Amino acid sequence: MTLLRSLAGEASPANIDRRPLVGREPWWRARTGDHRVIYRRLTRDEARILAAPLGGVFVERVIDRRDLEGTTKRL
Repeated sequence: MTLLRSLAGEASPANIDRRPLVGREPWWRARTGDHRVIYRRLTRDEARILAAPLGGVFVERVIDRRDLEGTTKRL
């Protein structure tokens, strides 16, 4: 998935429609077609444990856009 590669590769990719989830820090949503990707950046400790590069992301869910509001209430 190109979107996931872009999220993991850059701190702030300019070509992606992404926004912070209001009241749900540190979660973000990225839009791809009719789906939304709910994600957050890995913390330093998580990146170290997973041997992942800093700037890596943890994807909580990929959901249909109609389910975004209900899903974010449970974060």
